[in-house]
This record gives sequence, structure tokens and C-alpha cells, in this order.
Amino acid sequence: MIKKIQKYLLLNYPILWNIRIVPMLLILLAAHLIFFIIGYISTDVTFGKSYYYYYSPSQDLGLLYFVSILVGILLLIGWLVYYSRNNGFKTFYPRKTYQLYVEWIMVFVITIGIAFIPYTLTSGYIAQWKSVASKEEAKNALVILDMASVLIPYEEDRYRFDEEYDKPIPISEEMRLNPDKLNLNQYSTHYSAENGLEIIGYTGASLVFFKEYNYDYYHYKNRRKYADPETLATIETQEKVKKWLREGKQDSIQTIIKSFSKLQTKHNLRGNLSTDNWFKRIYNPPFFPVSNTTKISNYALNSSDYDIEYTEPVRAAIDDTYYDYPTAETYPTLPLNELRTGYEQVLKCYDNNYHTEEIALVCSCIALAVAIFIFSFRTTGGKSWLISFIATGVLIFIVVLTGVGIGESMKWRNEEVIIIFICLVWISIFLGLLIRILSKIRNKDQKRKSTIYTNLLIWLTPCIVPLLFLTIVAHSEYSDREYFEPKSEDVMNMFWFNIIFTVLAMWFITMLVRKWKSLPEE
Repeated sequence: MIKKIQKYLLLNYPILWNIRIVPMLLILLAAHLIFFIIGYISTDVTFGKSYYYYYSPSQDLGLLYFVSILVGILLLIGWLVYYSRNNGFKTFYPRKTYQLYVEWIMVFVITIGIAFIPYTLTSGYIAQWKSVASKEEAKNALVILDMASVLIPYEEDRYRFDEEYDKPIPISEEMRLNPDKLNLNQYSTHYSAENGLEIIGYTGASLVFFKEYNYDYYHYKNRRKYADPETLATIETQEKVKKWLREGKQDSIQTIIKSFSKLQTKHNLRGNLSTDNWFKRIYNPPFFPVSNTTKISNYALNSSDYDIEYTEPVRAAIDDTYYDYPTAETYPTLPLNELRTGYEQVLKCYDNNYHTEEIALVCSCIALAVAIFIFSFRTTGGKSWLISFIATGVLIFIVVLTGVGIGESMKWRNEEVIIIFICLVWISIFLGLLIRILSKIRNKDQKRKSTIYTNLLIWLTPCIVPLLFLTIVAHSEYSDREYFEPKSEDVMNMFWFNIIFTVLAMWFITMLVRKWKSLPEE
């Protein structure tokens, strides 16, 4: 079937036949499908890992990225072997400009297909994580985990009383506390000559004093405008749980515990605390103390060594005589960290997508550069292309060395001066080469050495917009006015604009080079 299509293209559309557009598109489609499947099935979505904060596709897929790049290079080389057999660019002046431009566009399409193979591998990774839960399910799960984090006291620091934000838990008249048997460091007291020592309230570590991070809690309490909205929403959720504890809403607390248990069961994570015993362990009104008798580890069990069920209830810690301090190894455990980091990983794949836009931009820039190099190679020939490449390298060295010399002669701001000088030199070279080639075409001069700098003109075409952008940024810093401070999105938008600009500019470059090609050799 492919042979028939190629024969039809040869007779009717020789440009498409020569570029092998049909077989290449089919090969690229198969390659992308294969690498998407590989990325999908190679992605481990087990919630048993505790550090998804630092996880990325490159860590999970590892060597597969190298394989995808290698496959792309092999496809490019194999395609170029067939494409270079017939080179209409050598003597293309009888052909129309639009035919040459369309051929270059087809070349660009093929290089995009080749360059985007690693992107497709990443897409398979992201698709696998998205299959774990929908975006709404992941958000709801994180809300449950934010609530449950209040009820899993694995350290006392986050549960300490802060006099700036917290009020002591009041002590009712029915509670008869003996000061001689209490650790008074955990209580707010007042001494008067009339009544002696009075215990005003409990200020020891407690669930109702929970604060994830004091810095964020400060922004929450003061409603700072620049505080992270997501962080504020999390604190708001946790404040709701603390309010339920103070108001004695046991049903609401048990609902959180059961919802957490469902998530744990769903992802086959191991803990050693049942829902009933978890509730008994931490629900100790009115103080809800946090101590060694109420602590719960927030990691899943990794070994059967500690696979024991905690069944003993814990009474309210009013008197220190109730405490029986266990060792750290005897704390019960619940997989809060694994569940949180797992669902955050899912949400990253929806919101952040692991910088897939940046990856797409890099792949597009690489594809554009390769298409430009192929165009110049087929236009001027291998020997001239190689000489131009070496000459460009020497020219880069001279320009950079000169820029550094000028910058070092300045007493200050030398970095900005170097950048501005180098950018302006390359822009001037581009304009000079453009004027020189236009002059040759107008006067119908011989080509001579213009073959060398024609390559440089073609190579500089996709560099003009970034050079202008960098010049403006450097001058903004140099002038001390900082009238232009681009953000990362501005830089990305500039490169996307540059790709569009280059694609359009290649129409004029193709027209220009076509006329230049018609000049006599000698």
C-alpha cells in the first residue's frame, strides 16, 4: 500500500514523494504510540513511596529518556539517507518559491515528529498518574488528608501552645485538679494571696493547638494579601477540625477517620491502627493532649516487624500518673505521608504537568534548528556548509573574546556591557549579510564566497528575536531603570513567538536564497 502511495506521489506530487512524508509520518506515529505505551506502563503509581515531592518523570523513567533520544537520532539519520538522494535545492531556481517553502515546512513537520518523542514518553507518564484519580477526586482526598493530619500527632512541636494565637483550654468547675500532682508547665496558673494557686487552663501540647507551620499560620491569622491561597485554604480546613474537637462533634471526627481509612484501603497501604482504636487514642476531651501515649507515626508500615494492632484505650491526660511512656518503636502508624505525597503527585500531573510546556518548547526549538540546518545544508552543499560551520565557530570565539575584553575594561556593569555588545554584533552581522546578498542579487554578481555567509544568514534568522530580547533585558539592568523585567512566562512567550516568526521569515529567506542561487558561480 505504501509503495502505491509513493508511486502516486512520484507521478503527481514529486516534492512529497522525495521527502518521504507518508512513510515517515507512519513511522513516527508508530514510534510515538510505542513510547507513550512504554511511558504509561513503566510508571510506578504505588503510593508506598514517601518522597514524591522530589519525584519527576526523569527519575521514574530514567534510561528510557536516553533510549527515546537515541531512537529519534536514528530515525533522523535514516530519513536523511533517503531524503538526500534527490536534492532539488542544489539547482532549484527554476522551481517556484512556494514549492521550496512547502518542502521546508514538511521538513520542519518531520523534525518536530522526531524531536517530540521524549515529550510523548513524558505524556505516557502523566497519563498513568492521571488514571489514578480525577482532579476533583485528588483535591477531595487532599482535603481529607489535611483534616486527618490534625488527628495524627507524630510530634509535639506542631501541637504546642502559642500565646499569640491560642487561648488556654478552660477547666470546668467539675474538674478537681490537684496542683501537687500536675506538671504545672502544661497549665496556665494564677497566684493570689486570697485564693492561692489557681489553675486557669491547659496549655500543654494538644490537638486543638495544631499548627502546620507557624510562618503560614501567621499569614493566616493576619490575612496577608500575599499569602499562598492554597496554604490558607489548608489551614482553614484544619481550623474546622480543631473547632469540631472543641465543640465535641464526635461524629465529624469519626467521619474523617473513616474517610482516611477508605483511602488507605484503596491504595493497599499498611498501618496498624483500626478506626476505633485511632479514635480512642486521640479523642481525649477536654484537653486532647499530645504525648507519647497519643502519638501516631505518619508513615506506612514497611516491615511486618511492627505489624501489631494497638487496642489499648488512652484516658484523658489530666494527671501525670496516667502516663506510661512507650519507646518510639511502639507508636502505632498510619500512612499519612504516603497518601498525601501520592495525591499531590496526581494533582501535579493535572496542574503542573511537570513543565510539559517547557519540554514542548525545547523540542520545538530543537526541531526548528534541525530543519534550518537541513535547509542550509541542502542549499549550499556539504563542503560549503562545513566551512561555514568552522568559520562561525571562529567568529563566535572572536566576538565573545572581544566582548569580554571590552567588559573587563569597564569598572562596573561589565556583564551587561558584554551581553549588549555580543548581541548587537550578531544583529549587525545579520543585517550586513542581508544587505550584502541583496546587493549581489541586484547587481547579478558572481557567488564566489557568498556561499559561506549565506549559511550564516540562514542560521542567524531564528536567533534575531532572542538577541533583541536579551539586548533589551541587559540594557534595562544596565540603565538602572529596570523598565523591562521579564518573568519566566515572558521568556517562554518570546520563544514561542520566535518559532512563529522564524516559520514566516523562512518564506522571505527561501525567496532570497532562490534568487541568490540563480547567480553565476564564477
